[in-house]
Amino acid sequence: AVVSSYQLEMAAAGSSSSSSWSKVYQGSSLEYLHSSGLLPGRSYSWRVRAFNSCGAGAWSEPVKGSTLPAEPGAPAKPSFSQRTATSVKVKWGLPLEENGSAVTTYVLELRQLAAGPESQKQREQVTGDAPQQQQWQQAYHGPELSQKVTGLQPGSSYEVRVAAANAVGLGPWSDSSSVEVLKRPPPPPASLSAELQGGADAAAAGSTPACLLVSWPAAAAAANSADAVGYEVEAAPQLGSSQPVLRSNVAKQTSTSISRGLQLGVMYSVRVRSVGAAGTGHSSWSAAVAVAMPAAPAAPAGDGDASESGLALAPAAAAEAGAGKRKSK
Repeated sequence: AVVSSYQLEMAAAGSSSSSSWSKVYQGSSLEYLHSSGLLPGRSYSWRVRAFNSCGAGAWSEPVKGSTLPAEPGAPAKPSFSQRTATSVKVKWGLPLEENGSAVTTYVLELRQLAAGPESQKQREQVTGDAPQQQQWQQAYHGPELSQKVTGLQPGSSYEVRVAAANAVGLGPWSDSSSVEVLKRPPPPPASLSAELQGGADAAAAGSTPACLLVSWPAAAAAANSADAVGYEVEAAPQLGSSQPVLRSNVAKQTSTSISRGLQLGVMYSVRVRSVGAAGTGHSSWSAAVAVAMPAAPAAPAGDGDASESGLALAPAAAAEAGAGKRKSK
């Protein structure tokens, strides 16, 4: 009987089950251009059989073939970590498909946004105007899956995308991600004052002054700098002293007192710095102010003509007097 048609089937190379074969053509032609449903850089098998009025004939021996490789797919959407005022670390994932040729490099691009990501979305929803964008700029070209991008503008927002490349060429860009880098830390207070409360009187009485009162003006606002949400005050003893450094952390108030740990006869260097909002860090230290603690009173001199009993009684009397003063405080 005369052959009336042919049936062509395809399966991925290496498939052994009968269910892996799928029909791709049925007709009378002796050739077929298979151009759909194939993936780049893959191996396939094809087989064919003839039909006549009696039915289907036996399958031919499979023939194998491969498609050419293509550019890789898009990498996973970038994510961010380690933000500072001028840098951010960008990380991305492998593309789902290499398409028959191994990925050799990645290209990372970014562009600065005119405003923060949320502000741009709100503007587009209200006015219908697309936000103005700067041109994409290449920030990295290499084999790694992450890169620290530096040289950014404090407090600015950026859009980032990445593409993978292999021997064939550069693949499509990933979905973009937006990030806002931190603002700079706030400036330090412009001035500082420090004074002892009850200094001379306390020293004369043989005790440490009540406290060291420190005050300063609020940190001034600065472009691309964070607001000050607190302050750190430090009173450091002079070089060579064995006394500890005294520190005090306060919220938005612009004064504090230091009492615990003050020592008579010690020169302290007092300074303050601002603490920035949203993890922006500390400012530099303000100019330091030197504060001298009063010296401890000298021990009373003994009377050379006093009797042995008088020498023994004098310290006891002084001790009793001192104890009475401590209780009264």
